[in-house]
Amino acid sequence: MKQLKNAFAPRSRFIALEPRVMFDGAAAVAVDHQVPAEAHVDAPATAPTTLVVIDSRLETPLDAALFIAGRKLLIYAAVPDAAKQAALEARGATVVMLTNPDHKVDLAAMLRDLARREINELHVEAGEKLNGSLIREGLVDEFVVYLAPKLIGQGRGMAHFGPLQDLTQAVSLEFKSTAMLGPDLRVLARVCGRDVF
Repeated sequence: MKQLKNAFAPRSRFIALEPRVMFDGAAAVAVDHQVPAEAHVDAPATAPTTLVVIDSRLETPLDAALFIAGRKLLIYAAVPDAAKQAALEARGATVVMLTNPDHKVDLAAMLRDLARREINELHVEAGEKLNGSLIREGLVDEFVVYLAPKLIGQGRGMAHFGPLQDLTQAVSLEFKSTAMLGPDLRVLARVCGRDVF
C-alpha cells in the first residue's frame, strides 16, 4: 500500500522542469506531507523559487515539507483564522485572504494578485476539484500532462467539471508537443483561443 500511496504523490523532480513558480492545492500538500523526505532528494537545484498554495481554511501543516529556506511561500485563503495565519507567517509564509461569494479563494483575484507580484507563469499541480475550478473559470491556457505506462484501475480524474450539456461546451485543446521522460510521456497542449485573460 505504501508504494501505491507514493505513486500518487506530487512528482517534485518533474515540477522543476516547468516554470519557476509551482502552484498547489491544500489536498496535494496533505499528500506531499506524508511522503518521506528522501522522496524529494532528487529534485534538481532549479526547483521552483516560489510556491503558491490554495488553502481556503488555512489547514496547511506547520511541519509540511513545503517550508524551504530561500523559497517564497504564498498561501491564499478564504476563511480568516488569526491564530493559524500567525503560525504560518511565523514559518515564513505570506498569507493572502481573497474570498469569493462561496467562501472559497477567489481564483481570478488571486491571479491578479500574483501578476502584481510579477508572477505571470504558473505550473499548477493540484487535485481534481481545484483543477476543475480553474478550468470552469477559464483561467487555464496550457496543460502539461504526464502519462505513465501503468494501469492502476479506477482513480480520480484530472479535473472535475461538468457534466456538459453539449459538446460545444468542451474545452478544445491543440497539441503542441510530446516528449518521453524516461518511461513517461509528457504532453503539452494549449487551450484553443486562450491567449489573453
